[in-house]
Amino acid sequence: MILFRISNNLLDLLLIPSSPRHGRRLCRWNQDSLTHRGLLCSLRWCCRQRLAFSTTNAIVDEKQDGIHHHRPVTIVGGGPVGLFLSNLLSSYQVPHLLVEAKPLESCFQHPQAHFLNTRTMEILRSNLPHVYQRVVKAMPPPRAYQNFCFGYNLIEQSPLATVVHPVRYPLQQEKDANGKLLEENMENSSNNNANDDEETLHRRALSPCKVGHLAQHKFAKILYEEARKAGSISKGGRSIGALEFGIRVDRVTNDEIDPSGRRLLVHTTCGKSWSSDVCVAVDGANSSLRQAQRLGNFKEQFLINVHVKLTPDQENSIPNEFMLFTVLNEHVVAMVVSHGDGEYVLQIPFFPPYQDPEVDFDMPKVVKMLTAVFGFSTISSEQVLSVRPWTMTSWVASRYHNRKGLVWAGDASHAFPPAGGFGMNTGLQDVHNLAWKLYSLFKQHSRQGSSDNFDHHSENKGFVQKRNDWLDSYERERRPVAMENAALSVRNYDRVLAVMNQCYLNHKHPELAKDTLDGMSSLVPLSSRQDVFRSLIKAALQPLAWLKVSSSSSVSASSPNLYRDHVQSNLRRLLTSGGGLPLLFPKFEVGFGYQDNAKSSLEETLCHEEGDAQKKPLPSDTFAGVSLTKIQVGRRLPHATITPYASNNISTASATTTPCEGLGWSTVDFPARLTGSPANGEDGSARYFFNEPSWIILVLDPATIEEMLGFWEEMRAAIQNASRISTDVVYLVKNLDLPNNMVITHNDDGRAPLHPQHHVYIYKPEGEDDRFNHGVALVRPDGHVAAFLESKESLQEKLLSALLC
Repeated sequence: MILFRISNNLLDLLLIPSSPRHGRRLCRWNQDSLTHRGLLCSLRWCCRQRLAFSTTNAIVDEKQDGIHHHRPVTIVGGGPVGLFLSNLLSSYQVPHLLVEAKPLESCFQHPQAHFLNTRTMEILRSNLPHVYQRVVKAMPPPRAYQNFCFGYNLIEQSPLATVVHPVRYPLQQEKDANGKLLEENMENSSNNNANDDEETLHRRALSPCKVGHLAQHKFAKILYEEARKAGSISKGGRSIGALEFGIRVDRVTNDEIDPSGRRLLVHTTCGKSWSSDVCVAVDGANSSLRQAQRLGNFKEQFLINVHVKLTPDQENSIPNEFMLFTVLNEHVVAMVVSHGDGEYVLQIPFFPPYQDPEVDFDMPKVVKMLTAVFGFSTISSEQVLSVRPWTMTSWVASRYHNRKGLVWAGDASHAFPPAGGFGMNTGLQDVHNLAWKLYSLFKQHSRQGSSDNFDHHSENKGFVQKRNDWLDSYERERRPVAMENAALSVRNYDRVLAVMNQCYLNHKHPELAKDTLDGMSSLVPLSSRQDVFRSLIKAALQPLAWLKVSSSSSVSASSPNLYRDHVQSNLRRLLTSGGGLPLLFPKFEVGFGYQDNAKSSLEETLCHEEGDAQKKPLPSDTFAGVSLTKIQVGRRLPHATITPYASNNISTASATTTPCEGLGWSTVDFPARLTGSPANGEDGSARYFFNEPSWIILVLDPATIEEMLGFWEEMRAAIQNASRISTDVVYLVKNLDLPNNMVITHNDDGRAPLHPQHHVYIYKPEGEDDRFNHGVALVRPDGHVAAFLESKESLQEKLLSALLC
């Protein structure tokens, strides 16, 4: 305690000499006595603690006589996953610093990922509703991304085949989630739910959210803008989050001054450094900080991405709306993704070393490919925004943290083929799992459990062990999910290859040609072998010229169309049998869990053998053995539409909790929106949603509330004391016919209102729906069920044992 009372002036005198004389005195004093040396280290440590949560957003010089700027959490990577984590930590009011190697002006330009699956949309809705509303507003209407098309080029009126996916409504219980082949001459407005009324669709919904389609650069820009606003809000005079672009992290080391092993030093290539307790690397598949081994046997595939912007006239000339268009013609085979506003990205395979991006994809050749893909007479090179190679692979890191505070998430911990859209979504859900655990870590080791003081003069004893425990749970829960998604993505890629086979494009043929030419390397120079390979590719694509719909009515034009009819018949037969690429995967989007019994049925459906998709297509909507409407330990709480109960007869905090406009209430909003509250932004508007992570004791269809208030309050207090995190009780009551003994008034009859952390919600089941029939569930801060009990016997002991603390 004496050390903390030493004046700041004395600390500055001892630790930061302002003159050569002071410097010599400090040096002599340090050499005279080991005791003085130990005292100096203690003073140095205390001073660094005093500098924690500095309000500056700038990174200071690497070292000022041993003193480093400090942030409890450092996020390395400013892509959508890193920015999403920054938003979550700001929402939880955890101070942090995000650094991105690229300068800000070069970010948010290239559309990469674009699909936001159901679980991601749910997390946005419940945790960051202001972001969710901006995303929904920025998305095109569902009709613009419900179709997968196959054809010769984009301006043909009638493609070879069109598959319509059911994205206009949320996932439906026991309803086929596969796309349906659009019959010829049928209006493109049909989908799997066309004959269902709104009430049926609402009743059968597995989620309050529809899937989303928004280009990654647009999504990331929204996340950046909201993270900057939320991070600038001060708490106790300190900014919550800082964002720094143009700063490349070189390495992360242990702080030699810290004997406990708690602190990390984050070093940059520009000679700056700072200290952190946790460093989260989300800097992509080529992360400079990843130390774990990549595990996976998927053969790398090489592609060229071409980002192009059409003029309004060109955009209007394309007759069909789509998310994905597979173009098959004699000039190029490409997958075209529509990102809206006239922006498209082409993915074109290439085969090094026999194709060279600089030679085979120079600007004149790219423009020629674009005219073939879109069917326009001309496309200007100025419309080409970028041409870049990328490598498609599949792997999962052998571990997700190094037990020294460095943790990996997103593409730094896994990479998948894009088929199915699981890459970015898995990364976003990684950090959703991680964020509340980081909050819990600091909250449990703060002075008196106050988040206002966490990490400020906090105790180091036990912190490192607790940090490893929380990060172990993150790895234990998220790594199996990544392995499942990797296997599914590879399977989906095999489905894409199966479609190509129906057009007589065998993916093995280029590899056979490469192997043959490799065998001639000692006899034939590379340039000659490249010419041979290009000739082989050109010959293989030549029959695709017959897929073009002839504009001539002559008899001679009928012969090539026989080939088109044959290929079209092959495609339709495969797609009708469910052999194409799905867009929705109910079990993998909302059915994954963090318990072995929650995942076993998913694992049974996976197949790792290449090409097996041609033998046994994997239906995306298989519900057998996986109920998405029952409460199950490890899975997220099932969806049901609910209503906060409020009347003159009851006083409940939930009645005053205002949901975001137009969103309504769902059980998947628990617990985030239950405990959230808006904060005033710089313009005075209530915009930033602060929600303290909390546990929820969910009491299903209680026969009484008033008589059990004391019991549930005791239970709530026990959970809160054990976890050191806010805990609430939610009574989920069926229908509106409440029993008389549930009425709690403010009258003078001696009955008290509900505790502020007790809430009542109304749930109206439909038919024989019994998803919330009876029992007690303990719900984690991320909405996943930690425990579910149907009996009160040893209830407190069982609920406490389910806590991850």
